[in-house]
Amino acid sequence: MVSYLSSLMTVDNTFTSTSPLPSSIAPERVIEILHNHVTMIKMNPLVIDLQRCEPHEHAPEAERSLVWYEITDKVSYLPFDLLSGQVKYKACFKDLPMGLQTVIYAPLGLRTQNKWTLEDQDEFQLREDVSMECNMFMAPFVKRTIKASHGPLVDRLIIEAKSPERDLESTVGA
Repeated sequence: MVSYLSSLMTVDNTFTSTSPLPSSIAPERVIEILHNHVTMIKMNPLVIDLQRCEPHEHAPEAERSLVWYEITDKVSYLPFDLLSGQVKYKACFKDLPMGLQTVIYAPLGLRTQNKWTLEDQDEFQLREDVSMECNMFMAPFVKRTIKASHGPLVDRLIIEAKSPERDLESTVGA
């Protein structure tokens, strides 16, 4: 009965964000950064820790062979950091020819699938397609948090891409 009621309160939500990239950035450099999972994780301003881990217990077989991390975020539940805490979740990463796909399994049944794609419109842009499944009461908070953190992440990616001489972070949990 409880799981039935819980499933009635679960909603699917999708949204897309696009960010133009400066013409001075080589597309290959953007793909290199997207394919460096540790760098991508650490560019998220919410992340305070990460470790390699085993797949999430509910991950389908197709995801089990991917690269998995347990990530800890610092999350602000109320404005001005009046109430904040830490959230641990598991995420898997799959490199795509023109981007990266991640799947996140977080507490309270939250599951997100993020697809980062480098697109060549009139100029290059980074597109993020997000599909999330969670409790309907959590959905606005989760969506707002994702959007608020991924703007600075893209800004950091652009800075990193403009500095091709810098080696990308490769150690886990450092």
